[in-house]
Amino acid sequence: MIGSVIDGRYHVIRLLGAGAMGSVFEAEHTGTGRRVAVKVINSGDMSRNPMLISRFQREAKAAGAIDTQHITQVLDTGTDPESGLPYMVMEFLSGEDLQQALKRVGPLIPDLALRITAQTCLGLQKAHDAGVVHRDIKPANLFLARRDAGEILVKVLDFGIAKVKMDHANETESAGLTRTGNMLGSPLYMSPEQARGTRLIDHRADIWSLGVVLYQALTGRTPYGHIQALGELIIAICHEPPPPVQDFAPWVTPEVAAIVHRALKLNPADRFESAAALFTALRPLLPHGWTISEDMLIPLPPQITQYVAPRLEASHPGTSTGPEQLRASQPSLGQSVPDATAPAMARSQAGQPKSSSKLPLAIGAVALAALGGAGIFFVTRAPALPPQPAAQTQPE
Repeated sequence: MIGSVIDGRYHVIRLLGAGAMGSVFEAEHTGTGRRVAVKVINSGDMSRNPMLISRFQREAKAAGAIDTQHITQVLDTGTDPESGLPYMVMEFLSGEDLQQALKRVGPLIPDLALRITAQTCLGLQKAHDAGVVHRDIKPANLFLARRDAGEILVKVLDFGIAKVKMDHANETESAGLTRTGNMLGSPLYMSPEQARGTRLIDHRADIWSLGVVLYQALTGRTPYGHIQALGELIIAICHEPPPPVQDFAPWVTPEVAAIVHRALKLNPADRFESAAALFTALRPLLPHGWTISEDMLIPLPPQITQYVAPRLEASHPGTSTGPEQLRASQPSLGQSVPDATAPAMARSQAGQPKSSSKLPLAIGAVALAALGGAGIFFVTRAPALPPQPAAQTQPE
């Protein structure tokens, strides 16, 4: 499709990515010259199913109506008259998705992992308030969009796509469980209710999946990543509480561990009741706000990896964890904590609400001090077109 014009309006420039459901292209609007990302659905029988096409466009429009900077803007939908293929037009983003970032730098500084989670919560809550559940939250669907002056903004990709894929799977196979897992392409991030094939999935499935993303951002692995067989994975997700996050990242404080494991409760009723509730739990741990700058995206410094935090006091990570179980105080690293904050933290404070929490955050301070002047460059810098960041690479 390179060089073609989709629906008489979008001149296709290059392929950004391809998956089982379709392909994503960089394109230019022929009238305004605006750069956009166009997802074209070309997955065989799905692209020829009028009912699924209608659902795809309906879900895309619902996502486009959500007013938040933390969800990728859907600008247009339609069907190309020449090819007969449905398409969706989105804002063009510059940067990388979280999956790419984790591959590049490994586990993240805890403070950064919490900031990414907090920004994702802001987007998810807006969607959930509008009655839209994502169903496929994973690192590849969290885009770290590069903005002016080195700021990074988390953008959630592919709202509505997972539901259409699930509907397609349920219609093509009545049994559906294994097929659905394959269609979604993200079994490691599926909630227990999704793994069981439950038809009525609500917003708490997104809370679970975001908990898995936070677990991975802190440790470099997913809770059930050691399980290879799909059947065994499904059983584990449904019946076995995730291993303690501190087993793989001993520097994670008990306060952070408690948040992770509450998000990963097997019973949806035991999780955070909403993305807003999860955000509220994160705020005391982010006294300097949740702004992200590109120089925060660095490998864990030795000051963090060499520290062993107090363990979360719980009989099992699947049991309840409340404030009364967090008796251990945050670590004090004494003289290793600099008096002055790093430039990255200083920038993050600007324009962010103050927190009244008095929780010591020594590990975060050491990590941010280690950031220094590290410079990270991202792919494809977008031109100064307000409010145009850049390029989705996640086609599914």
